[in-house]
Amino acid sequence: MAKVPKPTHRLIVDVKAVSRLTHLSIRASRNLLTEIRKKLGKAKREWITLREFCEMTPFKIEDVIPYLE
Repeated sequence: MAKVPKPTHRLIVDVKAVSRLTHLSIRASRNLLTEIRKKLGKAKREWITLREFCEMTPFKIEDVIPYLE
């Protein structure tokens, strides 16, 4: 069986990555992730994946990946 290569980036979007990507403050980035969590029906401490973040914002996955490395 062929092994699946590991991704070269994280699959979870965090506040720092959102801040660097959007040039928002840490607090505004945290609020954005909170809004996304609410829209997705996730609990307070659940992670936002790269795919979920890109579905809820105008960003494309290939544009976000450099900020997750």
